[in-house]
Amino acid sequence: MKYNIDTYFLYFGGIFELFIVTAFIYSQYRFFSNPIIRNDVNLINDVEALMCFKIAKQLIYLFYIIGFFYLVLIVKKLRNNLNINLKKNTLILFFILMFDWVLFLFDFQAMMIDSYAFRFVIICLLTNLVVYIKYKKNNIKIE
Repeated sequence: MKYNIDTYFLYFGGIFELFIVTAFIYSQYRFFSNPIIRNDVNLINDVEALMCFKIAKQLIYLFYIIGFFYLVLIVKKLRNNLNINLKKNTLILFFILMFDWVLFLFDFQAMMIDSYAFRFVIICLLTNLVVYIKYKKNNIKIE
């Protein structure tokens, strides 16, 4: 289990994105279904939707923390000469990227500007690219 903890961080990032997107969709549904909220922002009385929105908004920063820990784990594995499953990690990251692309209705520019998961995926993919280059340079078999 300790050898695959970097992959578990990526799984956690994907599940975490589903949780945040669900919270945002739920809060937006509640905001737009209540005419008082829609007409005047100061009269927000739907506490449940407002709390769900604020929690999801704050949880977005955990993506950066997960990306940082992924980077630290990869560096630690490289120092200890442990194998990194680059193919599996890259496939998980591309799945998260495709899910985010679908959520943004296939608009890549909007995804680049507004997506928190896009930045997380880019950090992790750049880390995988550096590891791939190091493996190719040292003729290490890539899993």
